[in-house]
Amino acid sequence: MTTTAQPRLDQQRVVLSLHGVDPSSRTVATWHVTCLADDGAPGTYLIERAEGDISNPAVWMQAHRDASTAGEDDVIALVRTVFLSGGSAR
Repeated sequence: MTTTAQPRLDQQRVVLSLHGVDPSSRTVATWHVTCLADDGAPGTYLIERAEGDISNPAVWMQAHRDASTAGEDDVIALVRTVFLSGGSAR
């Protein structure tokens, strides 16, 4: 698994970007996982999901995204699920 440091418009944070098939909808999706430790929530992550294989930051900022918070175990489960569906991390 690889992670990349990507600039965000609001501030710079390490983001894990996953690309693959959503197991619940069977559609291609992109997820961004951001650690919220700097916001005072250690062990908590923001998971954003958008339909489509999105790699352009400008497109991501305009995409409709679903967001939720999760713990480390949930993030690991998401990564495993996306990889088992043939997805990748960028």
